Amino acid sequence: MMNWKTNLLKFERDQQWDDAIEYMQNIIAENPYDMDAAIYMNYLLMNLIVEEAFDMEKFEYYQFLTKKYFKKSYENFSDNPEYLFFTGITASMSPWFFDMESEEPEKLLQEAVELNKDNILYHWGYHPGVKTESPMGRQLAQSILNDYRAMIQLRSKGALGEYIYQMIMSCGQSNKRQLCWILDMYLNPTTITKTMSDLCYSCYRRYAHGLQDDVLSQEEERLFVKFMNCVKSFVKNEKAIGDYPKFYFPENEFKQVASQLRKVLENDLEN
Repeated sequence: MMNWKTNLLKFERDQQWDDAIEYMQNIIAENPYDMDAAIYMNYLLMNLIVEEAFDMEKFEYYQFLTKKYFKKSYENFSDNPEYLFFTGITASMSPWFFDMESEEPEKLLQEAVELNKDNILYHWGYHPGVKTESPMGRQLAQSILNDYRAMIQLRSKGALGEYIYQMIMSCGQSNKRQLCWILDMYLNPTTITKTMSDLCYSCYRRYAHGLQDDVLSQEEERLFVKFMNCVKSFVKNEKAIGDYPKFYFPENEFKQVASQLRKVLENDLEN
């Protein structure tokens, strides 16, 4: 039988939110003490309300579910540092959807550290100063990216793990390396649920910063312009690329150009 995480990923990639919610409701009903299922459900609902487009007539229903599943999960797993860390990060997106005060997510993250002082991820989550591009933030982020156990733990948490990974990457890597990584995760998807619009935004932001602190070569800049034109050519309407219309990646020219750009960036970073 296919792992439930793989099935959920398909729903997320296709933005079939109601199907994803119903599927996870069944998983949790069958396995009420599956902590990962609880963590995934909390993030699925929070991310939907905060970040995704949905039928606003369902807003109150989604709010009800978000509070319901958080409350139940907290009753079951509030003594587990892994649960506290991942749920604290999720709650920090919009605490009131978990029926929390603004300072409560930090308390969850603090409890995670107190219960497991050796986990580098939990320290990163709790200390606000390290989630920035400060020297301290870059140093800790780089340590996490080089920590095999931390990477395994993030990969086990699906879209939430990817969300946290991106925050860590934004602190711990140069903009050129981040651009390379963004291209790689779209060319080799595992837990990625993003659309072409997200890629446009992420890559262009890293490219713009890369011109400032990494000095892209002429070949890199040429390929990036070609890549962005490729993306624009697959957008089905006449909106400006800045509007970031929702659209999924093609499998032909996009991959070819993205692969060329990533290869040039990787070669430059290795030299």
